[in-house]
Amino acid sequence: MGGMAVGQLLLSVDNPNDYPLFIVCSVLCSFALVPIALSTTSAPPILIPEAIPLRMAGSFHFRLVSALLIGGIQGTFMGLLAVYATRAGLTASQVSRLLFTPMVGAVIFQYPIGYLSDRVSRRGVMLADCAVVALLATTMLQIDPASLVAVGLMFFFGGAIFPLYSLSLAYMNDWVPTNKMVGASATFVVASGIGAASGPIAGGAIMSVFGNQYFWVALLGPTLTLASFLIWRIVFSDPVAIERKGMWVPVASRGSAVAAAVMAAPRRRAVRKSSATGGSVNAMETNQKHEGKTPPAS
Repeated sequence: MGGMAVGQLLLSVDNPNDYPLFIVCSVLCSFALVPIALSTTSAPPILIPEAIPLRMAGSFHFRLVSALLIGGIQGTFMGLLAVYATRAGLTASQVSRLLFTPMVGAVIFQYPIGYLSDRVSRRGVMLADCAVVALLATTMLQIDPASLVAVGLMFFFGGAIFPLYSLSLAYMNDWVPTNKMVGASATFVVASGIGAASGPIAGGAIMSVFGNQYFWVALLGPTLTLASFLIWRIVFSDPVAIERKGMWVPVASRGSAVAAAVMAAPRRRAVRKSSATGGSVNAMETNQKHEGKTPPAS
């Protein structure tokens, strides 16, 4: 995320209509491969995860719907913010500043929001994030995007939008058994990608028909839909028990099955420790037995 933030500032270095900036990006991508190419560590073995097809996703349908909507929110924001700013008459340096600030907010707010979600309801934290995004989008409808106030609001915009992906992924992993976590993550990434691809298309169509300011309305649509769905789940569905929660890990919106494996590691260590002390091997099954529920089949 920090690299994405710094990359936005390159817009003010040279004319983006010329080729030098594209050459710089190509060189930076090549440099990124150097540490991997020089590494003496062998590649890990390729493991085929236990897949969870979409037709069997009923047990975590909320997670897939949230992934779809969050992908739409983030895809619209990242894909169309520069278009909105350019159509509003901002210069290249002003556009880069407007794109840079949300990334900084995302870096700063990821950890406090994640820390909070480990101790209270993740759904409540996600709902609060949606409320902040909706409030900021409504406010931006009345503000000049070239003003310093708009730049300040973008800082909080990034801090609210980007943690949503990690929160939703962490909430899914609270419910999914460890042996299915990687497969569930793959399905989650597919749903998020569908949302990220369709969000800018729908948002661009809305902006073309109704005007440039409707960029914020295009953001409000999936945000309010996600908030409504969260309220419905909070009212009619029991929260996950605190002892079943895994540790939140910051994951970018392009997080893959590797991220799921990283998130599964603390849970595996907890299971091994419980086994060594003669305790329950499966914390999920223990919690569900106390609740009178039948543990899901692995």
